[in-house]
Amino acid sequence: MFVLLQIKQSGRQALRFGILNLVALYVIFGTTSFFTVLCITIAVWSSLFVIKQIKNSAYQRLTSLCGISLIVLLIVFFIIYKKHFDSVVLGQINPAQSQGIDVLFRIVSTISFSYVFIRILDLVRCVTWGQEKLINPIALAGYLAPFHMLIAGPLASYQEHLEMNKSEPPKPTIGHIIRCANTITTGLFFKVVIAQAILITRFGVEGKFEILDWTDACLLFLYLYFDFGGYSLVALGVGRLIGVPTPINFNKPFLSKSVTDFWGRWHVSLGVFIKNNIYWPLQFWMARRVKNPKIAEALSLASMCASFSAVAIWHRVTPRFFIWGVATSIIMLMEKYLQGWLLSKPETTRRWINKSMVVIGPVYTMIIIVLTIWYLSFELANI
Repeated sequence: MFVLLQIKQSGRQALRFGILNLVALYVIFGTTSFFTVLCITIAVWSSLFVIKQIKNSAYQRLTSLCGISLIVLLIVFFIIYKKHFDSVVLGQINPAQSQGIDVLFRIVSTISFSYVFIRILDLVRCVTWGQEKLINPIALAGYLAPFHMLIAGPLASYQEHLEMNKSEPPKPTIGHIIRCANTITTGLFFKVVIAQAILITRFGVEGKFEILDWTDACLLFLYLYFDFGGYSLVALGVGRLIGVPTPINFNKPFLSKSVTDFWGRWHVSLGVFIKNNIYWPLQFWMARRVKNPKIAEALSLASMCASFSAVAIWHRVTPRFFIWGVATSIIMLMEKYLQGWLLSKPETTRRWINKSMVVIGPVYTMIIIVLTIWYLSFELANI
């Protein structure tokens, strides 16, 4: 694919990658995944094409109504999909007895639909309410289901993907290839060596995550980082090699000085999506309607809760995950108030507290995260 993308053609980069991506999906993931991606892409493209025509005819209210209806339909389907996923994983439904929704679940799950779902939402927002153009279905398949990010992200925005058409693929220099190879091999070492070593030595070959004490919670946290972070590095290296926008997904999370800082470093691409599509739109909407600054500040809790509730539901549609989302948003809001309180202190006090947080911050953050792992241990053991 790297060599083929170097060939100068009149076609745009996104289209060329879209064609090669479909070939890669067919070869790597098989016929079912290939046709699933193709069908979903055509359905989404057709819906957005209609919305685009309505938008061009200046029916703004109807455009928004159609966009919101499409998003609601996608969310309903996603929740049904996630609840069915939970039922199968927890043994409440026997996947061997496939009827109706079971068949659909098995087909959609072949492409890690959770990540495709987020890309579709970002696409709908950009095309319906933004100024971004709708690319053709073949090129769009390269955005919705890129082969190197299909299984577990990361998540490039639609705007980032369109940037492919404004630049040429990376030049095949030795230095560029070595840097990409270094990123890929580091990711493989994280995932195949370190993560598997933790998995086998602590949880067994079958990988049954039984959280019996704090040591198990800490090791599960490390396993999740090296497994997920390793895959993200592989995807990042491949993306840079072939010139496909692939964001950094982990940014030294163990150096975080607060829970807010941690969630800005862990699964970065998901955090960017949540900010762009949920947090900031809610904040702006409330800011336009609420003039009292104290009330607006209090309502920021609602934006935070909505954002992390969405993160929780995206992982799993269960009460425990929902409670985790609300609790995390409250902790982050408390940190925000503490930061505001710190700004009111003299400069010498602020400097002393900031120096203390270099040591205290990471310890406090890791305690909260390990508590999170402990609380969600049953849910995480069945992911």
